[in-house]
Amino acid sequence: PTPPTQKPPKIDGAKTINIDFVETPLADVVKFMAQVTGRNFILTDDLKGDVTIISHKPVPVRTAYEAFISALEVHGYTTVTVGGMTKIVPTANAANAPIPIYTSGIIPYDTDNFVTQIIQLENVSVSDVSSVVKDLGGKGAKIIAYAPTNTLIITDAAVNIRRVYRILSQLDVASPKSKMEIIPLSFATATDVEKVIEELYGSQETSSSSSSSSSSKSRDRSRRRRGKKDTPKASGASAQNVGSEGKYIEKIISDERTNSLIVMANEEAIDAVKKLIAELDVDVDPSRLAQIQVVYLEHAKAEDVAQVLSQLGNGSGNSNNNSNSRNSSNSRNTRRRPGQAPTPGRGASAEAETGGAVAAFEEGLRITSDESTNSLVLIATRDQFAIIRQVIDKLDIPRKQVFVEAVILEMATDDANTAGLSFHAGSENSRGGTNLYSAQVGGSSSVVPDQSLLSGMAVGVFGPSIPVALGPSAATATGDSDGASASTVNIPAFGIVLNALQTNSAVNIVSTPNILTMDNEEAKIVVGRNVPFPMGQTQSTMGFAPITNFQREDVAITLKVTPQINESDFVTLETFLEIQEIEGDIAGTADQGGPTTSKRSVENTIVVKDNQTIVVGGLISETTNETETKIPILGDIPLIGRLFRGTTDQSRKSNLMIFLTPHIIDEPADLEEIYRVKWAQRQEFIRRFYGRSREEQEAEMARLMSFSFNQIDQPSKFRGPTQTSGKYQVVGEQAPSNPVSTGAPPEPPASDAAPASPPPSDPPSDDSAPTP
Repeated sequence: PTPPTQKPPKIDGAKTINIDFVETPLADVVKFMAQVTGRNFILTDDLKGDVTIISHKPVPVRTAYEAFISALEVHGYTTVTVGGMTKIVPTANAANAPIPIYTSGIIPYDTDNFVTQIIQLENVSVSDVSSVVKDLGGKGAKIIAYAPTNTLIITDAAVNIRRVYRILSQLDVASPKSKMEIIPLSFATATDVEKVIEELYGSQETSSSSSSSSSSKSRDRSRRRRGKKDTPKASGASAQNVGSEGKYIEKIISDERTNSLIVMANEEAIDAVKKLIAELDVDVDPSRLAQIQVVYLEHAKAEDVAQVLSQLGNGSGNSNNNSNSRNSSNSRNTRRRPGQAPTPGRGASAEAETGGAVAAFEEGLRITSDESTNSLVLIATRDQFAIIRQVIDKLDIPRKQVFVEAVILEMATDDANTAGLSFHAGSENSRGGTNLYSAQVGGSSSVVPDQSLLSGMAVGVFGPSIPVALGPSAATATGDSDGASASTVNIPAFGIVLNALQTNSAVNIVSTPNILTMDNEEAKIVVGRNVPFPMGQTQSTMGFAPITNFQREDVAITLKVTPQINESDFVTLETFLEIQEIEGDIAGTADQGGPTTSKRSVENTIVVKDNQTIVVGGLISETTNETETKIPILGDIPLIGRLFRGTTDQSRKSNLMIFLTPHIIDEPADLEEIYRVKWAQRQEFIRRFYGRSREEQEAEMARLMSFSFNQIDQPSKFRGPTQTSGKYQVVGEQAPSNPVSTGAPPEPPASDAAPASPPPSDPPSDDSAPTP
């Protein structure tokens, strides 16, 4: 029942008065109220403010006084009656002033004056309702929650206290009869079930403790006062009405030591909690428990696969914690190599040691790689692992390989024609010396017959010899008093030489670099020489000849290939081929600035079918140089001017072609066939060229090259497997009985053995070849 309301104090004075104030100072209003009520007021110096009260008709003095109290409250003041005096004080100091105090049996009358109300709660915890009451308080209100007696002490305007009292009367109701029930759990974790119940039933506070802490907390209760039987209450917990069926949960405590739930609620709520626990406390499917899985890869690199898997989730989720942490230590090796155990401690440190990709594919799943065992280490549930394992199985497959044959054919011819007339003459002068006259427009470069006349054809005539002294130092050095033979040289008195020379040279270069690489992997082969190149000279400090410094550089054929195989047995080749050659003989080139090298390169991307030969590049060039040497004026005379002119004609022609043939290696048997064919090529090379003359070798070269080409109109001698043999064939060769050759290669012929007779120049007819 609602407690009685205190009657307001009696105010003497006229029965009705007019109160019309328009922006009237607050002090003047106080004086007016003192006159009409007969009260004595004490004012402070800081009483300021203007009051506006409008009334269209006279009101009772009691009503006018309450309006005055409300005007004071608006400006932050209230009245405190001490003896026969009424003090006007700020509301902030009202709690410390001797204002009226009301207990739970009486509530104040409806006024804006500040009073103190003591409210003792019987059914709810004072700590639970204190936050609600604080939100309802007015300006300057003070609320104190005293837990030992479950009491609220409120200092506020009386009108606000009456409103709070009405609200508390609806909250402080008797709860249904509660009892305590201990519910043990068999499979689920008590703390997890406690959180679920909290989220479902809206419990504001639950507690987790050991058996000792839970018992101590259960004794922390609020007690009913005023002669009623003590009822234990959970400290800091709110009793909850669950749903509309009268289910009332007072408190839930989880005990980790016994994995049990301690529930304090009424009978209906306990039955509802038991029903929920029966649904949750079941043997969980192991597929939902995170486990450590180890997958050993057979073909792919573990670090590459881990990087691919880490990119599937785009880095979503970065937590590897799992609520079922007690079961996360279970490990299972999904596929272990025979005789091999997982490396201890590698799972936790693989990321730091290998720098592999560690990423969260989704919450609870982590992937890392172990380089030493080429394995993947995963923390995943069974369902997650089943999905990831399908991806791993599709990535961990044998990759195809490509065997690339390159054929480089270069033919170069150099032709040079030289023709000209050279003449000279000499005579003795009066001073004992020799006069020399020379005009060289032909091949001879000396007035004395020398080796230059032995090149080509030379026709000429020389006059009588004239002795020419070499100087007195020559005779003195030889100790010959006569000095005729040691200090003089005989030169013809005159000489005329007609020289003609034609030089023809041809170079035929055939290179066949081969390389084997995996799909989408770059491979490189370099075949050549390391040639010294002069880099400068160092002068000797002892007067000796200067020392030439050399630096060695590679002059080679370089082939780099990156293949990509598609589903139609077409191969995309990213190729780079560079050909470096030394022009001429390297001997004696140090004095000429070093050897001269030529460089040709091609870089492209092509698409070619398996076993098809294509031309990836070529160069056909022709260079002609004409040089004329003549004596000025004389060489321009018609007809006879040819005697004073010499000509040199040089012509160079070159033809360079580059061919590529890729062979896709699908299985080990294909590698066996590549080995067999290459060994057959070696044997064929020995048979055709060992001990043969140059002419015979050139005749056999075209036939040998047929092994490296595969054209539509001229198929390669290297055929695919037949239906009968299941093995690659060489045209004209009898099909072997064993499909796959596993024996040792045949021994090459002895060095002293006579070479086999050359085969016919024409290849055998393709009619006898098996159908590819």
